[in-house]
Amino acid sequence: MYSAPLRKEDLLELKREIKQTIMSEMEEAAFKKRDKDEISGQMTLEMTDASKQLPQVSIPEESDGTDSLYIKGHKLKKSDGKSTFVREGYAERISQMLEKCNAQLLSMKRDCDGYRLVDDIDMLVQPLTRLHGIISDYLEEQEKVSLEVWENLLDFYFKLSHFLDIYERQDENYVKYTRMCEDGSFELKLFCVNPRENLKECMLRGRSTILFSATFLPIQYYKNLLGGEKEDYEVYAHSVFDPEKRTILIAGDVTSKFTRRSREEYYNIARYIHEVVKNRHGNYMVFFPSYSFMEHIYEIYEQYFMTEEEECLVQQESMNEKEREYFLNRFRGNEDCDLQSLIGMEIEEEEEQTLIGFCVLGGIFGEGIDLKKDSLIGVIVVGTGLPQVGCEREILKDYFDDNGENGFDYSYRYPGMNKVLQAAGRVIRTAEDVGIIVLLDERFRQYSYRRMFPREWEQVVPVTVDTVAKKVERFWDAWLWQQR
Repeated sequence: MYSAPLRKEDLLELKREIKQTIMSEMEEAAFKKRDKDEISGQMTLEMTDASKQLPQVSIPEESDGTDSLYIKGHKLKKSDGKSTFVREGYAERISQMLEKCNAQLLSMKRDCDGYRLVDDIDMLVQPLTRLHGIISDYLEEQEKVSLEVWENLLDFYFKLSHFLDIYERQDENYVKYTRMCEDGSFELKLFCVNPRENLKECMLRGRSTILFSATFLPIQYYKNLLGGEKEDYEVYAHSVFDPEKRTILIAGDVTSKFTRRSREEYYNIARYIHEVVKNRHGNYMVFFPSYSFMEHIYEIYEQYFMTEEEECLVQQESMNEKEREYFLNRFRGNEDCDLQSLIGMEIEEEEEQTLIGFCVLGGIFGEGIDLKKDSLIGVIVVGTGLPQVGCEREILKDYFDDNGENGFDYSYRYPGMNKVLQAAGRVIRTAEDVGIIVLLDERFRQYSYRRMFPREWEQVVPVTVDTVAKKVERFWDAWLWQQR
């Protein structure tokens, strides 16, 4: 919202569409002139078949794409265009300014290897501002012709307006950088590394603001980042959930660290999942740091540990709405359907089954879903949720380091822990829910992570792959005893 990217390829695509629009209108104008036999002495059409052959329209290689349009070597007047866009010269002027902007971006691209911080972009902003003004003037016109370029032009205009607006408001909380994207495109970005002042300006327009979340931890991090002041209130609401209905287990012998990733480590994590779910039938979700990591664990789990009483569902990338609903409904079951009453006969109860969902931290199933009561009785979180290393993460880290904060915390640890807390929160949704939370990474035992735990997580149980099954069994036995 407060950052603004500008892609070089967007300018080139718009310029290409404008060129096609001009050519199309000139071809149509040439047809009309031929049919009416009104071609002037400055323009000749060499035609072998006067009734059928299309006039040859060409744009010289040395031109910028729109300054000269020819039919068999003779220049056409731009007033021949049928649209206001072409006839009044907007297309030509916009294309020329796009070329100037592209030249500036091309110069930046030559100096960019991966990503690069930049200080001064005034030489680019000047033609961008003129380009914005030309498009604004055109949009005020009464265009009566439907243009194929219209949608792209309007979309680019809004992006450009946002870019120039952010350029005007940028301050010490912004970093300008260029980068080569994975798809080969080149991007300049005005990156808001600290939204504090922007959010504060927004909130001061109202009488008061209340920010509420179950995962505002650590509170000072969010208070600082979201525009809070020292005198603002911080309220930590006590949990209404009975701690006896939940246990939190922390593994001390596995991790998702890159330096430790191996088939042996994957096997131990898969075994942990087996040891947790084998003592009680029910529905479980296991959250992983990435799709690749998840696939490694699932492959081993399926090969060595999966039983006939278990069913595994695996989250796929880019799931549509129907696929998401199917995934969640497998956990909910047919809770609203009384099949026995519906068919009017007794139904023999099926054997208890265990359903395990393999999911990705921070994904569509990691937050915002309600699986109450027996719909979910356990969550296993693999890894600390640290974001992948990338240029923006490193820029954030350097920015907060330079401003006296712990850059690694702000850029990696806090966002990662937020995803962990969101995933763990799936298991206890009502006061009647009972379940287990298992954190599979030895780093959760370190103070740097323990200090970010919610207050109600005071009682955590350390486990190993050899002892976790006994701890899980003891928890469920104690709860079942209370139900008698």
